[in-house]
Parts: sequence; C-alpha cells; structure tokens
Amino acid sequence: MTLSSTKVASAAVSVTIREFPETIKIDEPFSLTASVSGLPAGQEFKYKVGIATTSTYYGYGQVKKDDIFIGYNDANSCDTAPTKNVDDKGFWNGKITAKVNRNAKTGDGKIRFKVCDPDKTSPSYPVILTEPDPLPVVEEETLPTPPTPPPTIYRLPATLSAIPISRIFGQATVTPALPVTSSHETLTSYFKRGDIIFAIIAIVGFVFGFLMFPKVRKKGYKK
Repeated sequence: MTLSSTKVASAAVSVTIREFPETIKIDEPFSLTASVSGLPAGQEFKYKVGIATTSTYYGYGQVKKDDIFIGYNDANSCDTAPTKNVDDKGFWNGKITAKVNRNAKTGDGKIRFKVCDPDKTSPSYPVILTEPDPLPVVEEETLPTPPTPPPTIYRLPATLSAIPISRIFGQATVTPALPVTSSHETLTSYFKRGDIIFAIIAIVGFVFGFLMFPKVRKKGYKK
C-alpha cells in the first residue's frame, strides 16, 4: 500500500509511513518505507515502530537495530532506538525492518511510525496479523539393519603339542610333542603287558613252592 505524506498536528515536522505490507506474519521481520520532513538540516532522529491489536496499545511493535529488535514500549526505548539523519533539506525517506512481537494475537491490527525527538507519530494504518509459517517437518528415516557377520570357527589340529617351556620362562628348553594314540591301541598294549607279568609271577610261585614243599614235609614227619 502506498500513502501520501501527512503532517502531524500543526507542527512543521511530518512523519509518514509510505509503504507497508497489509498482511504481517507474527514474529517474522518485514520491511516498511517511512519518511520524515521538517527537521533542521542534517539533524539526527531516533525512531520506533508500533503495532497494536487494540485501539490504544502499540507495544507489540519492534524495530531492528543492528542484530537486535527494540520493543516499542521497552524501558528507555527512545534512548536505545536506532537513528537516522535528515538531509540538508531536512528530509529523510528510506526502508527499515520491523517485527511483530510473538505475544500478539492474530486478526486486525494497526501500525504506526514514531520519531522520539521531537516526539512525533504518524497516523495509524490498518494491517492484518497472521500466524508465522510453520517450521519445516523433518521426516524420520528408518535405516536397514546391517547384516550380522558369520561366526568365526577355530579348528584344532589333529596332534596337540605341549607348550615349549621357552615360551613361559624365556629359556631354550623345548618340550617334545606327545603323540596322540587311539584308546584301542592303548588297551591292547596294557593287556599284553598284564599277561606277561602274570606268567612271570606264576612261574616264580611254582618254583618257590617246589623248593619249599619238601622241607615242610620233613618237619611234619619228625613231629
């Protein structure tokens, strides 16, 4: 919307909003074009932007200064407000950045531009306040389960070797490997050895009895 310049009261200073968005999203920065005239050449002035959702309270307006926003009704807001300078003809016209406080309600509202010193305010203009754009929704993604690696199989050798002593005590002695034999061969060898021993014991007993028996018989006859 484009508006013509408007004088404030009977003073020579005129404060006007020339262009502004008719629909303003709450808590999102927007630009407006304002102008000031009637000030002494080169004079500096401080300014604010007011936003109202009722007929009298304009405290929802904020104006950008460097990287922050100054509220219309903040304490000492005129002392901390941003500044501009009129030209050598006492005129300034330019764009500024403002914002609606996040606590404002949606619906019909009003906007105005204010110069702090001298204390001059533009007429109020109707605007519509709307909700800000929703934040983008990040969709969740389910990743596939990684495959399970196959188990590692350790195979033992057919012949088990004793651990060399040199590995334990750091010496050069080596323990020979012990061969593994089957249980059948071991039992057979044990039975063969038992037969031989039993035969030897039987022979020794027989010889001992043969030699000792006559002596026992003779002693019995004497009695």
